[in-house]
Amino acid sequence: MESMEKKILAPAVAGLMLLLFTLPSLSAQEFQLNASAVDSLTEFVAATGANKMLLYQDGKLVKSWADESCREPMNTASMVKSWTGLVIGILVNQGKIKSVRDPVCDYLPEWRAGCDSNVTVEQLLTMSAGIDRRPAASSVLAQKDMRAFVLDLPLDRTPGTRFSYSNESVQLLGALIEKAAGQAAGTVFRELLFEPLGMSDTHLVKDEAGNDITYGGAMTTAEDAARIGQLMLNGGRYQGRQLVPATWVNQSTTPSAKAAYYGYLWWIDTAQDNYAAMGDFGQMTIVFPKERLLLIRQQSCRNNDPSQNMNWMGPDFLKMIRNTVRTETTDPGDMPDPGKLLLGYDDLPRSQVMVVGTHHFRQEDHYDELDAENQQQLEKLADALAAFRPTKVVLEWEPRLTERANQRYSDFLNGALSIDSLTNETYQLGFRLARKMGHERLYLFDDQTEFIGSLEGFTFDKFGEYAKANDDGFYNVHESVLIERFGKNQEALDGLSLYDRLLVMNSPEAGTINAQRMHMYEIRVGIQKNWMGPDWLGRWYRRNVRMVANVLQFSEPPEDRILIIVGDNHKWVLDQLFAFSPDFELVSSYDYLQRGR
Repeated sequence: MESMEKKILAPAVAGLMLLLFTLPSLSAQEFQLNASAVDSLTEFVAATGANKMLLYQDGKLVKSWADESCREPMNTASMVKSWTGLVIGILVNQGKIKSVRDPVCDYLPEWRAGCDSNVTVEQLLTMSAGIDRRPAASSVLAQKDMRAFVLDLPLDRTPGTRFSYSNESVQLLGALIEKAAGQAAGTVFRELLFEPLGMSDTHLVKDEAGNDITYGGAMTTAEDAARIGQLMLNGGRYQGRQLVPATWVNQSTTPSAKAAYYGYLWWIDTAQDNYAAMGDFGQMTIVFPKERLLLIRQQSCRNNDPSQNMNWMGPDFLKMIRNTVRTETTDPGDMPDPGKLLLGYDDLPRSQVMVVGTHHFRQEDHYDELDAENQQQLEKLADALAAFRPTKVVLEWEPRLTERANQRYSDFLNGALSIDSLTNETYQLGFRLARKMGHERLYLFDDQTEFIGSLEGFTFDKFGEYAKANDDGFYNVHESVLIERFGKNQEALDGLSLYDRLLVMNSPEAGTINAQRMHMYEIRVGIQKNWMGPDWLGRWYRRNVRMVANVLQFSEPPEDRILIIVGDNHKWVLDQLFAFSPDFELVSSYDYLQRGR
């Protein structure tokens, strides 16, 4: 398989692929369909012995061809290897696999050769674990019990020394997936990938012992396979949901240290700006990020002799795909490609960070957080957030109070301080979660320098009073809308259980509404008089920027998984700041609370 795939995807140079897939091009280039080139490509693919071809541009199907004599679903061959890499990425994001740099032995202690040589998860992902390709008769292909075979597999060389394509490496990843997730690989693939993508005609196949096969052979339709390709084009998003972290998609399609043409189980052609999931007999999902092109080719019913049907693969075939679109440029001459011209920062090590927005418990009279029902709700909340497996819990106190906070936490752990006497959310949720995770200390990150107190006599708790007394005629125009909608939103939240209240407060919709309210409300006060509102909002932003800077001081990438508990009005600002920071990967608190419900 290696020689066939390298033939089509051998790169001209090694290097990083910089953000080729994250967004549609924002330059003056537009891609117009070239109908004659599409027809030529279709005729060529049909002549190669294919059974089906789908061509998409920018998410739209532009050509479908099929040999109706072959029924679907068809065998993917090694295309499923790339899918296995995506499932690993999802499990890393969920915290079920802590890091790709973890020794495989942490999850598969029964693989003695891997434990003895300290093979890492990443080395399996990049085919550099020291396992060589084997003749079919002595490989995992010929085994009745593939799981037992790979767990007894010796190494052929020192891990991390060179690339060597092998089915066994990916079957080991399948066993690792089962250990990390606590379920059969087929179930994990279905729940994390196939069902969220609507791949209803796709499933893994099993060996004679009943083990799910993760290195090849999954059954799928071309339409289902295209959903994987579109997921990659969209940077891991599908229908507004981030199924696979964008950073994982980027890393998967970035050449590894030992192979300029291979990432995390995806084949990469840097010379022609594409990457692919490939399998024997020409099974393929090829993605061209710049042109937003996606080609699916299937072949399972005829001409399945690789020596007869692989000679059509090569650079000319890739050019035929790219020629299906024409580039329309508004400016004369060559248009510079910012993605190639400018160096980004996505290769830097990152800590994962989750921002959990909440109301301030002691300020909500209608919520008694200490009653039995709400204590159960808080325990449920802590369990949901614990699934993130945070390495640090961060509270909305200033760092100067660190000694005091950790003394209280120590008293809490030792039983000298009862949670029944603590009403603040930092205690009820923060202390509870940190104890559940076995943490010995807490971290603080707030900064209220020059914020608490007056801004020329103006304080936040008297904002509404000041706005009315000092309005210059610009604020009152929107006052009734603000009061009515804010009141109705509060009523809606007050009618929810404590868990559901925090669930809604952490939703993307709530973040947008909070941002809109502050930019509609605070920013208008004194615009035509003394700029009081805009100045206050500027200090609010500065406070949140300093919060992020404080987190930087104790962040330890790439292993850290930092969970922050903070007032919900901070969440929308902090989410933006962390999302754009090259030092952090933002993880959705809403997703975890949804799963925990």
